[in-house]
Amino acid sequence: MGDEAVRMTEANVATKKAEEQPMLKMAETSAPYRMKMSQPNVFLPKLMFFLTSSSTKDHDMKNWADCFDMKAGAVYLTIIGQNANEKTLNDARYLLKAIAYFIITGEKGHTEDPNTEIEKKPEDLTPENKLAIDAVYLVVGFLHDINKNARNPISFDRENLDKYCQSKHGAHVLSDIAMLDNQLRLDCITKVVETLQKALQSTKDHFPSPSKDSSRKEKLLQGTNISSLEKFKLSFNKNISEVASVFCWYYTPFYIDFKKIPSNKLASLLSDEKGSLLSDIDKTLLECLHHCIVPSGTNNSSSTGVGPVLTAKELRRNGVRLEASTDQLFAVEFKEPTLKLPVLFWDSKMETVVLNLVALESSRTTRPVTRYLQLLNELVEDEGDVKVLKRCGILKGKWKRDEEVVNFVKRVDGFASYPSMYTNVDDEMDKVKKYIDERNNRFLVKYSWVPYAAAAATVIVTAMVATKRRGS
Repeated sequence: MGDEAVRMTEANVATKKAEEQPMLKMAETSAPYRMKMSQPNVFLPKLMFFLTSSSTKDHDMKNWADCFDMKAGAVYLTIIGQNANEKTLNDARYLLKAIAYFIITGEKGHTEDPNTEIEKKPEDLTPENKLAIDAVYLVVGFLHDINKNARNPISFDRENLDKYCQSKHGAHVLSDIAMLDNQLRLDCITKVVETLQKALQSTKDHFPSPSKDSSRKEKLLQGTNISSLEKFKLSFNKNISEVASVFCWYYTPFYIDFKKIPSNKLASLLSDEKGSLLSDIDKTLLECLHHCIVPSGTNNSSSTGVGPVLTAKELRRNGVRLEASTDQLFAVEFKEPTLKLPVLFWDSKMETVVLNLVALESSRTTRPVTRYLQLLNELVEDEGDVKVLKRCGILKGKWKRDEEVVNFVKRVDGFASYPSMYTNVDDEMDKVKKYIDERNNRFLVKYSWVPYAAAAATVIVTAMVATKRRGS
Protein backbone atom coordinates (compact mmCIF):
# COMPACT_ATOMS: atom_id res chain seq x y z
CA MET A 1 0.00 0.00 0.00
CA GLY A 2 1.46 3.38 -1.01
CA ASP A 3 1.97 6.34 1.29
CA GLU A 4 -1.00 8.21 -0.19
CA ALA A 5 -3.23 5.17 0.23
CA VAL A 6 -2.16 4.81 3.85
CA ARG A 7 -2.98 8.43 4.59
CA MET A 8 -6.35 8.04 2.90
CA THR A 9 -7.08 4.93 4.93
CA GLU A 10 -6.24 6.68 8.19
CA ALA A 11 -8.32 9.67 7.20
CA ASN A 12 -11.27 7.38 6.43
CA VAL A 13 -10.91 5.66 9.80
CA ALA A 14 -10.82 8.98 11.64
CA THR A 15 -13.79 10.27 9.64
CA LYS A 16 -15.78 7.13 10.40
CA LYS A 17 -14.96 7.54 14.09
CA ALA A 18 -16.23 11.12 13.96
CA GLU A 19 -19.45 9.97 12.29
CA GLU A 20 -19.98 7.51 15.11
CA GLN A 21 -19.78 10.33 17.67
CA PRO A 22 -22.56 12.91 17.16
CA MET A 23 -20.76 15.40 19.39
CA LEU A 24 -17.89 15.59 16.91
CA LYS A 25 -20.28 16.28 14.03
CA MET A 26 -21.95 19.03 16.04
CA ALA A 27 -18.56 20.64 16.72
CA GLU A 28 -18.52 22.19 13.25
CA THR A 29 -21.45 24.43 14.20
CA SER A 30 -20.17 25.23 17.69
CA ALA A 31 -18.86 28.57 18.89
CA PRO A 32 -15.26 27.32 19.26
CA TYR A 33 -15.32 26.02 15.69
CA ARG A 34 -16.55 29.37 14.36
CA MET A 35 -13.85 31.20 16.30
CA LYS A 36 -11.21 28.83 14.93
CA MET A 37 -12.35 29.33 11.36
CA SER A 38 -12.46 33.12 11.73
CA GLN A 39 -8.89 33.34 13.08
CA PRO A 40 -6.96 30.13 12.25
CA ASN A 41 -3.61 31.78 13.03
CA VAL A 42 -4.70 32.20 16.65
CA PHE A 43 -6.37 28.84 17.28
CA LEU A 44 -4.59 26.32 15.02
CA PRO A 45 -1.14 24.80 15.84
CA LYS A 46 1.81 25.91 13.74
CA LEU A 47 4.60 23.46 14.58
CA MET A 48 3.53 20.77 17.08
CA PHE A 49 0.56 18.62 15.99
CA PHE A 50 -1.20 15.98 18.07
CA LEU A 51 -3.66 13.38 16.83
CA THR A 52 -7.06 14.45 18.19
CA SER A 53 -10.71 13.88 17.33
CA SER A 54 -10.52 16.80 14.88
CA SER A 55 -7.56 15.31 12.94
CA THR A 56 -9.61 13.90 10.07
CA LYS A 57 -8.01 15.42 6.99
CA ASP A 58 -5.01 14.41 4.91
CA HIS A 59 -3.12 17.60 5.74
CA ASP A 60 -3.62 16.88 9.47
CA MET A 61 -1.95 13.48 9.03
CA LYS A 62 0.88 15.05 7.02
CA ASN A 63 1.41 17.72 9.67
CA TRP A 64 1.56 14.99 12.31
CA ALA A 65 4.19 13.01 10.37
CA ASP A 66 6.25 16.15 9.71
CA CYS A 67 6.72 16.89 13.41
CA PHE A 68 7.48 13.28 14.44
CA ASP A 69 11.27 13.80 14.43
CA MET A 70 10.85 16.79 16.73
CA LYS A 71 9.00 14.62 19.25
CA ALA A 72 11.52 11.79 18.89
CA GLY A 73 14.44 14.19 19.44
CA ALA A 74 12.88 15.65 22.60
CA VAL A 75 12.19 12.22 24.13
CA TYR A 76 15.67 10.98 23.18
CA LEU A 77 17.33 13.99 24.79
CA THR A 78 15.28 13.59 27.97
CA ILE A 79 15.93 9.86 28.45
CA ILE A 80 19.36 9.32 26.90
CA GLY A 81 20.76 12.74 27.78
CA GLN A 82 22.11 13.51 24.30
CA ASN A 83 20.83 15.46 21.33
CA ALA A 84 19.85 13.26 18.41
CA ASN A 85 22.22 13.82 15.48
CA GLU A 86 22.58 12.28 12.03
CA LYS A 87 24.03 9.09 13.51
CA THR A 88 21.49 8.68 16.32
CA LEU A 89 18.31 10.04 14.69
CA ASN A 90 17.14 6.55 13.74
CA ASP A 91 17.74 5.46 17.34
CA ALA A 92 15.60 8.37 18.54
CA ARG A 93 12.80 7.44 16.15
CA TYR A 94 12.93 3.81 17.18
CA LEU A 95 13.00 4.71 20.88
CA LEU A 96 9.83 6.81 20.73
CA LYS A 97 7.91 4.29 18.62
CA ALA A 98 9.02 1.42 20.87
CA ILE A 99 7.99 3.15 24.10
CA ALA A 100 4.60 4.01 22.60
CA TYR A 101 4.18 0.44 21.34
CA PHE A 102 4.86 -1.10 24.75
CA ILE A 103 2.66 1.49 26.47
CA ILE A 104 -0.20 0.11 24.39
CA THR A 105 0.58 -3.59 24.28
CA GLY A 106 2.29 -4.22 27.60
CA GLU A 107 5.58 -6.00 28.22
CA LYS A 108 5.35 -8.80 25.63
CA GLY A 109 3.59 -7.06 22.77
CA HIS A 110 1.07 -8.51 20.32
CA THR A 111 3.54 -10.03 17.87
CA GLU A 112 6.49 -12.40 18.09
CA ASP A 113 8.80 -9.67 16.86
CA PRO A 114 7.69 -6.21 18.08
CA ASN A 115 10.37 -4.65 15.87
CA THR A 116 8.25 -5.47 12.82
CA GLU A 117 5.60 -3.08 14.06
CA ILE A 118 7.94 -0.56 15.65
CA GLU A 119 10.09 -0.07 12.55
CA LYS A 120 7.19 1.11 10.42
CA LYS A 121 7.35 4.64 9.05
CA PRO A 122 5.56 7.18 11.29
CA GLU A 123 2.82 7.74 8.72
CA ASP A 124 2.16 3.97 8.54
CA LEU A 125 1.52 3.58 12.26
CA THR A 126 -1.98 2.95 13.58
CA PRO A 127 -3.95 5.87 15.08
CA GLU A 128 -3.59 4.18 18.48
CA ASN A 129 0.20 4.17 18.19
CA LYS A 130 0.23 7.77 17.00
CA LEU A 131 -1.86 8.82 19.97
CA ALA A 132 0.51 7.00 22.34
CA ILE A 133 3.50 8.70 20.69
CA ASP A 134 1.90 12.10 21.31
CA ALA A 135 1.22 11.25 24.95
CA VAL A 136 4.78 9.96 25.50
CA TYR A 137 6.22 13.15 24.01
CA LEU A 138 3.94 15.35 26.12
CA VAL A 139 4.75 13.56 29.38
CA VAL A 140 8.42 12.64 28.87
CA GLY A 141 9.68 15.22 26.40
CA PHE A 142 7.81 18.22 27.74
CA LEU A 143 6.02 18.10 31.12
CA HIS A 144 8.84 16.15 32.79
CA ASP A 145 11.25 18.90 31.76
CA ILE A 146 8.89 21.66 32.95
CA ASN A 147 8.39 20.03 36.34
CA LYS A 148 12.08 19.25 36.90
CA ASN A 149 13.15 22.83 36.22
CA ALA A 150 10.21 24.39 38.05
CA ARG A 151 11.41 22.69 41.24
CA ASN A 152 14.95 23.97 40.74
CA PRO A 153 15.52 26.93 43.13
CA ILE A 154 17.51 28.75 40.46
CA SER A 155 14.78 28.61 37.78
CA PHE A 156 11.78 28.53 40.12
CA ASP A 157 10.63 31.94 38.94
CA ARG A 158 8.06 31.74 36.13
CA GLU A 159 9.85 34.32 34.00
CA ASN A 160 13.18 32.48 34.11
CA LEU A 161 11.51 29.15 33.39
CA ASP A 162 9.66 30.63 30.42
CA LYS A 163 12.92 31.92 28.94
CA TYR A 164 14.46 28.46 29.35
CA CYS A 165 11.46 26.74 27.73
CA GLN A 166 11.46 29.14 24.80
CA SER A 167 15.13 28.46 24.12
CA LYS A 168 14.76 24.67 24.42
CA HIS A 169 11.30 23.93 23.01
CA GLY A 170 10.53 27.07 20.99
CA ALA A 171 7.77 29.67 21.44
CA HIS A 172 5.51 28.05 18.81
CA VAL A 173 5.63 24.66 20.54
CA LEU A 174 4.77 26.23 23.90
CA SER A 175 1.72 27.87 22.34
CA ASP A 176 0.67 24.86 20.24
CA ILE A 177 0.48 22.57 23.28
CA ALA A 178 -2.08 24.87 24.92
CA MET A 179 -4.44 25.10 21.93
CA LEU A 180 -7.98 23.80 22.24
CA ASP A 181 -7.71 21.99 18.90
CA ASN A 182 -4.52 20.19 20.02
CA GLN A 183 -5.58 18.58 23.30
CA LEU A 184 -5.02 14.94 24.26
CA ARG A 185 -7.47 13.09 26.48
CA LEU A 186 -6.34 12.64 30.06
CA ASP A 187 -6.78 8.87 30.00
CA CYS A 188 -4.08 8.67 27.27
CA ILE A 189 -1.71 10.74 29.40
CA THR A 190 -2.55 8.70 32.50
CA LYS A 191 -1.62 5.45 30.76
CA VAL A 192 1.83 6.80 29.93
CA VAL A 193 2.43 7.99 33.49
CA GLU A 194 1.37 4.67 35.00
CA THR A 195 3.13 2.26 32.59
CA LEU A 196 6.21 4.18 31.43
CA GLN A 197 8.78 2.35 33.58
CA LYS A 198 7.67 -1.09 32.35
CA ALA A 199 7.58 0.20 28.77
CA LEU A 200 11.15 1.47 29.12
CA GLN A 201 12.32 -1.95 30.35
CA SER A 202 10.56 -3.70 27.46
CA THR A 203 12.08 -1.21 25.04
CA LYS A 204 15.57 -1.94 26.39
CA ASP A 205 15.01 -5.69 26.05
CA HIS A 206 13.80 -5.40 22.44
CA PHE A 207 16.13 -2.62 21.28
CA PRO A 208 17.88 -4.00 18.15
CA SER A 209 21.45 -5.06 18.86
CA PRO A 210 24.12 -5.29 16.13
CA SER A 211 25.40 -8.49 17.70
CA LYS A 212 22.02 -10.15 17.17
CA ASP A 213 21.23 -8.72 13.76
CA SER A 214 24.09 -7.30 11.74
CA SER A 215 21.67 -5.91 9.14
CA ARG A 216 20.66 -3.23 11.65
CA LYS A 217 24.20 -2.24 12.53
CA GLU A 218 24.28 0.75 10.20
CA LYS A 219 20.80 1.90 11.23
CA LEU A 220 20.70 1.58 14.99
CA LEU A 221 22.82 1.87 18.14
CA GLN A 222 25.12 4.50 16.70
CA GLY A 223 26.32 5.82 20.04
CA THR A 224 23.11 5.36 22.04
CA ASN A 225 23.62 4.21 25.62
CA ILE A 226 20.46 2.18 26.18
CA SER A 227 21.34 1.60 29.85
CA SER A 228 19.86 5.07 30.38
CA LEU A 229 16.44 3.51 29.85
CA GLU A 230 16.67 1.77 33.21
CA LYS A 231 17.95 4.84 35.04
CA PHE A 232 15.34 7.31 33.80
CA LYS A 233 12.65 8.37 36.26
CA LEU A 234 9.85 10.87 35.75
CA SER A 235 10.11 14.04 37.84
CA PHE A 236 6.58 13.50 39.19
CA ASN A 237 4.78 10.58 40.81
CA LYS A 238 2.39 8.21 39.04
CA ASN A 239 -0.44 10.64 39.65
CA ILE A 240 -2.39 12.36 36.90
CA SER A 241 -3.32 15.17 39.29
CA GLU A 242 0.37 16.02 39.78
CA VAL A 243 0.98 15.92 36.03
CA ALA A 244 -2.00 18.21 35.43
CA SER A 245 -0.80 20.54 38.20
CA VAL A 246 2.51 21.03 36.38
CA PHE A 247 0.66 22.00 33.22
CA CYS A 248 -1.71 24.31 35.11
CA TRP A 249 1.04 26.10 36.99
CA TYR A 250 3.08 26.78 33.87
CA TYR A 251 0.22 27.69 31.55
CA THR A 252 -2.15 29.63 33.76
CA PRO A 253 -2.35 33.26 32.59
CA PHE A 254 -2.81 34.21 36.25
CA TYR A 255 0.37 34.38 38.31
CA ILE A 256 0.51 31.96 41.24
CA ASP A 257 2.90 30.25 43.63
CA PHE A 258 3.69 26.64 42.65
CA LYS A 259 3.00 25.51 46.24
CA LYS A 260 -0.57 26.83 46.05
CA ILE A 261 -1.69 24.52 43.24
CA PRO A 262 -5.11 23.22 44.34
CA SER A 263 -4.37 19.56 43.56
CA ASN A 264 -7.43 18.47 45.54
CA LYS A 265 -9.61 20.30 43.02
CA LEU A 266 -7.90 18.52 40.15
CA ALA A 267 -8.28 15.18 41.93
CA SER A 268 -12.02 15.79 42.32
CA LEU A 269 -12.27 16.65 38.64
CA LEU A 270 -10.59 13.42 37.57
CA SER A 271 -12.16 11.01 40.05
CA ASP A 272 -15.56 9.54 40.76
CA GLU A 273 -17.32 9.55 44.13
CA LYS A 274 -15.10 6.71 45.41
CA GLY A 275 -11.91 8.49 44.41
CA SER A 276 -11.14 6.20 41.45
CA LEU A 277 -10.02 7.60 38.13
CA LEU A 278 -12.91 7.75 35.70
CA SER A 279 -12.54 5.09 33.01
CA ASP A 280 -14.45 7.00 30.34
CA ILE A 281 -12.94 10.39 31.04
CA ASP A 282 -12.87 12.71 28.05
CA LYS A 283 -11.30 15.75 29.68
CA THR A 284 -8.08 17.46 28.69
CA LEU A 285 -5.26 19.44 30.28
CA LEU A 286 -6.80 22.70 29.06
CA GLU A 287 -10.02 21.81 30.87
CA CYS A 288 -7.95 21.03 33.98
CA LEU A 289 -6.40 24.48 33.68
CA HIS A 290 -9.84 26.08 33.50
CA HIS A 291 -11.01 24.05 36.49
CA CYS A 292 -7.86 25.01 38.38
CA ILE A 293 -8.33 28.72 37.69
CA VAL A 294 -12.01 29.07 38.56
CA PRO A 295 -12.99 28.96 42.25
CA SER A 296 -15.17 26.01 43.17
CA GLY A 297 -18.67 26.45 44.53
CA THR A 298 -19.53 29.59 42.59
CA ASN A 299 -23.05 29.87 41.20
CA ASN A 300 -23.80 32.03 38.21
CA SER A 301 -27.60 31.84 38.46
CA SER A 302 -28.04 34.99 40.55
CA SER A 303 -25.81 37.19 38.42
CA THR A 304 -27.64 40.03 36.73
CA GLY A 305 -24.63 41.83 35.32
CA VAL A 306 -23.30 45.27 36.16
CA GLY A 307 -23.24 48.59 34.36
CA PRO A 308 -20.21 50.30 32.83
CA VAL A 309 -17.04 50.10 34.94
CA LEU A 310 -14.67 53.01 35.48
CA THR A 311 -11.12 52.78 34.18
CA ALA A 312 -8.21 52.04 36.52
CA LYS A 313 -7.28 55.72 36.70
CA GLU A 314 -10.87 56.75 37.41
CA LEU A 315 -11.26 54.14 40.13
CA ARG A 316 -8.21 55.53 41.91
CA ARG A 317 -9.55 59.08 41.61
CA ASN A 318 -12.79 57.87 43.17
CA GLY A 319 -11.08 56.44 46.23
CA VAL A 320 -10.78 52.79 45.19
CA ARG A 321 -7.46 51.19 46.08
CA LEU A 322 -6.36 48.58 43.51
CA GLU A 323 -4.43 45.58 44.82
CA ALA A 324 -3.19 42.23 43.43
CA SER A 325 -4.95 39.13 44.74
CA THR A 326 -2.42 36.57 45.95
CA ASP A 327 -4.70 34.28 47.95
CA GLN A 328 -6.49 32.57 45.08
CA LEU A 329 -5.85 31.79 41.45
CA PHE A 330 -8.84 33.65 40.13
CA ALA A 331 -10.95 35.84 42.38
CA VAL A 332 -12.25 39.40 42.34
CA GLU A 333 -12.86 40.76 45.85
CA PHE A 334 -13.90 44.19 47.11
CA LYS A 335 -13.60 45.23 50.76
CA GLU A 336 -13.86 48.97 51.17
CA PRO A 337 -11.88 50.66 49.85
CA THR A 338 -9.70 47.89 48.30
CA LEU A 339 -10.47 46.05 45.08
CA LYS A 340 -8.39 42.86 44.69
CA LEU A 341 -7.92 41.51 41.17
CA PRO A 342 -6.13 38.42 39.78
CA VAL A 343 -2.55 38.94 38.60
CA LEU A 344 -2.34 38.56 34.81
CA PHE A 345 1.08 37.21 33.86
CA TRP A 346 2.42 38.45 30.53
CA ASP A 347 4.66 36.01 28.65
CA SER A 348 5.16 34.56 25.17
CA LYS A 349 2.20 32.16 25.34
CA MET A 350 -0.25 34.19 27.43
CA GLU A 351 -2.43 35.47 24.59
CA THR A 352 -2.75 32.00 23.05
CA VAL A 353 -3.76 30.46 26.38
CA VAL A 354 -6.24 33.24 27.14
CA LEU A 355 -7.92 33.05 23.73
CA ASN A 356 -8.20 29.26 23.85
CA LEU A 357 -9.74 29.45 27.33
CA VAL A 358 -12.23 31.96 25.90
CA ALA A 359 -12.94 29.51 23.05
CA LEU A 360 -13.41 26.70 25.59
CA GLU A 361 -15.93 28.81 27.50
CA SER A 362 -17.78 30.03 24.43
CA SER A 363 -20.08 27.00 24.36
CA ARG A 364 -20.78 27.17 28.10
CA THR A 365 -23.26 29.17 30.13
CA THR A 366 -20.70 30.20 32.77
CA ARG A 367 -17.73 32.17 31.42
CA PRO A 368 -15.56 33.41 34.29
CA VAL A 369 -12.33 33.95 32.34
CA THR A 370 -14.19 35.71 29.53
CA ARG A 371 -16.00 37.95 32.02
CA TYR A 372 -12.76 38.94 33.75
CA LEU A 373 -11.12 39.81 30.43
CA GLN A 374 -14.13 41.96 29.60
CA LEU A 375 -13.63 43.68 32.95
CA LEU A 376 -9.97 44.20 32.10
CA ASN A 377 -11.03 45.75 28.80
CA GLU A 378 -13.12 48.28 30.73
CA LEU A 379 -10.34 49.00 33.21
CA VAL A 380 -7.77 49.62 30.46
CA GLU A 381 -8.56 52.53 28.19
CA ASP A 382 -5.05 53.77 27.49
CA GLU A 383 -1.40 53.43 28.51
CA GLY A 384 -2.06 55.39 31.72
CA ASP A 385 -4.36 52.62 32.96
CA VAL A 386 -1.69 50.02 32.16
CA LYS A 387 0.81 51.93 34.31
CA VAL A 388 -1.68 52.01 37.20
CA LEU A 389 -2.33 48.25 37.03
CA LYS A 390 1.38 47.50 36.70
CA ARG A 391 2.24 49.59 39.77
CA CYS A 392 -0.46 47.75 41.72
CA GLY A 393 0.99 44.37 40.67
CA ILE A 394 -2.14 43.33 38.77
CA LEU A 395 -0.17 43.15 35.50
CA LYS A 396 3.07 41.20 35.79
CA GLY A 397 5.73 40.27 33.27
CA LYS A 398 7.59 42.15 30.57
CA TRP A 399 6.36 43.93 27.46
CA LYS A 400 8.09 46.48 25.25
CA ARG A 401 5.44 49.21 25.27
CA ASP A 402 2.29 49.75 27.34
CA GLU A 403 0.42 50.10 24.07
CA GLU A 404 0.89 46.34 23.57
CA VAL A 405 -1.25 45.62 26.63
CA VAL A 406 -3.95 48.04 25.48
CA ASN A 407 -4.07 46.37 22.06
CA PHE A 408 -4.13 42.91 23.66
CA VAL A 409 -7.19 43.56 25.83
CA LYS A 410 -9.01 45.09 22.85
CA ARG A 411 -8.19 42.06 20.66
CA VAL A 412 -9.36 39.58 23.28
CA ASP A 413 -12.55 41.54 23.81
CA GLY A 414 -13.27 41.08 20.11
CA PHE A 415 -13.50 37.30 20.68
CA ALA A 416 -15.54 37.54 23.89
CA SER A 417 -19.21 36.58 23.86
CA TYR A 418 -21.68 39.13 25.22
CA PRO A 419 -23.25 38.97 27.69
CA SER A 420 -20.77 36.91 29.72
CA MET A 421 -21.95 37.21 33.29
CA TYR A 422 -20.20 35.66 36.25
CA THR A 423 -21.31 36.00 39.86
CA ASN A 424 -17.92 36.62 41.46
CA VAL A 425 -16.94 39.40 39.05
CA ASP A 426 -20.38 41.01 38.67
CA ASP A 427 -21.24 41.05 42.38
CA GLU A 428 -17.91 42.49 43.45
CA MET A 429 -17.94 45.18 40.78
CA ASP A 430 -21.50 46.04 41.82
CA LYS A 431 -20.13 46.62 45.33
CA VAL A 432 -17.51 48.95 43.86
CA LYS A 433 -20.19 50.94 42.04
CA LYS A 434 -22.29 51.28 45.20
CA TYR A 435 -19.24 52.31 47.21
CA ILE A 436 -18.36 55.07 44.74
CA ASP A 437 -21.99 56.29 44.59
CA GLU A 438 -22.26 56.38 48.39
CA ARG A 439 -18.89 58.11 48.68
CA ASN A 440 -19.93 60.78 46.20
CA ASN A 441 -23.27 61.23 47.97
CA ARG A 442 -21.54 61.64 51.33
CA PHE A 443 -19.27 64.22 49.75
CA LEU A 444 -22.26 66.16 48.44
CA VAL A 445 -24.04 66.04 51.81
CA LYS A 446 -20.93 67.02 53.74
CA TYR A 447 -20.19 69.95 51.47
CA SER A 448 -23.76 70.81 50.47
CA TRP A 449 -23.33 74.25 52.05
CA VAL A 450 -20.47 75.14 49.72
CA PRO A 451 -22.65 76.14 46.71
CA TYR A 452 -24.85 78.33 48.93
CA ALA A 453 -21.85 79.91 50.62
CA ALA A 454 -20.31 80.57 47.25
CA ALA A 455 -23.55 82.13 46.01
CA ALA A 456 -23.82 84.29 49.13
CA ALA A 457 -20.23 85.39 48.78
CA THR A 458 -20.89 86.33 45.18
CA VAL A 459 -23.91 88.44 46.20
CA ILE A 460 -21.95 90.20 48.94
CA VAL A 461 -19.02 90.99 46.66
CA THR A 462 -21.37 92.25 43.95
CA ALA A 463 -23.16 94.49 46.45
CA MET A 464 -19.88 95.87 47.78
CA VAL A 465 -18.68 96.67 44.27
CA ALA A 466 -21.98 98.36 43.41
CA THR A 467 -21.90 100.44 46.63
CA LYS A 468 -18.34 101.52 45.95
CA ARG A 469 -19.25 102.60 42.44
CA ARG A 470 -22.23 104.67 43.66
CA GLY A 471 -20.07 106.30 46.28
CA SER A 472 -17.51 107.34 43.75
